[in-house]
Amino acid sequence: MLHLLLYQLTSKKYVQDILDLCYIREILGDTIDDFLDYEDDILKNAFNAYRMYVNLYGANEYAMAKFMKYFLDIQDQYAKIYTAFSIKFPHLMKLQRECDTVQLKYEETRPGVYKITSNLAIPKPIYDENSFRKHFKTANNGRITHDVQGNVDNKTTA
Repeated sequence: MLHLLLYQLTSKKYVQDILDLCYIREILGDTIDDFLDYEDDILKNAFNAYRMYVNLYGANEYAMAKFMKYFLDIQDQYAKIYTAFSIKFPHLMKLQRECDTVQLKYEETRPGVYKITSNLAIPKPIYDENSFRKHFKTANNGRITHDVQGNVDNKTTA
């Protein structure tokens, strides 16, 4: 959305297909980041879409299967758009694969057709966030520490 707004404000021409690619890629990246940052976001009481999903719907089998379906659908949508772009802009998509920072696997199932998967596991839901924070603080002498990049030092929770 921000991309489109910037293009319109600057009266520059844009390619809608590229904005579609950016949109679905951003959703996919944000979802993966939410999986990776889940415990840290609970400790910092920061927004996390997966955390909100767990709080709203619980972690029963049906709810978790529904969330997993949502995530796999996003991957499939991205794979379709990525495949189409690989034909139009092969160099650009090769660069995208090389620069990818969210742990996606790009498998060329046949020439020019890609399947995109992730080897990430959905984190185990934490039902009682207050107890989780208390346990973490107890294990760290009452402190929640952060590294230079703002990540919570949660080595003691394992």
